[in-house]
Amino acid sequence: MIQAVIFELNGVLVDVDLCHRRAWKRMAKEQGLPFDDRLNARMQGMNAQQGLDFMLNKARRNYSLGEKLALSARNHDLYSDHIALLTREQMLPGALDTLNALKKQGVKRAVEGSDENMKGILKQLGLNDLLDAVVDENQFTHQKPDPESLLLAAKKLGVSPDSCLAVADSIKGAEAALKAGMKVLAIGNAAAFNQAALRAETLHEIDLAALIAAGNI
Repeated sequence: MIQAVIFELNGVLVDVDLCHRRAWKRMAKEQGLPFDDRLNARMQGMNAQQGLDFMLNKARRNYSLGEKLALSARNHDLYSDHIALLTREQMLPGALDTLNALKKQGVKRAVEGSDENMKGILKQLGLNDLLDAVVDENQFTHQKPDPESLLLAAKKLGVSPDSCLAVADSIKGAEAALKAGMKVLAIGNAAAFNQAALRAETLHEIDLAALIAAGNI
């Protein structure tokens, strides 16, 4: 019986990649660095430090440690500026309805991810009241497909991993969920993951609360 649902933040509840892209594009322009869709695609899945190192590898000069720290802070500020413009209308299809339905049904809900500004995103979207637990990058060490963040979410929720359904937009996220002993709803980029218990393009396509209530997961 599924007692809890653990959501990836990016790609499941909201698409923050656009915020990242705009921040990187602005910083690259300021520094005279190349940046296009191809480079942006290669940066997907990188954390802020990895992304900065990747961009600076394209530079025609070496950057000092002080300059790198300043650029890291600049990127964070630019990204935060875009996060501050997010509204619930920009949440992905079905995300808000799913959270509300699960809360009404008494199914525990958590969100996890490695986004550097997760708390700001959740606050901006007004989602904290719809969540029982939050796991951000400051609380775990190993990135997916290591299951650490998912196992921590289950622990915070007070349920066993085999009572959890993980909703993943990434193949690594889906793999991590299986390693954690959880069932998987694979959506978006992970929808082709054939080991998932459920698959859909967005949460809008599936009545998750009804499936859980009927014991069909």
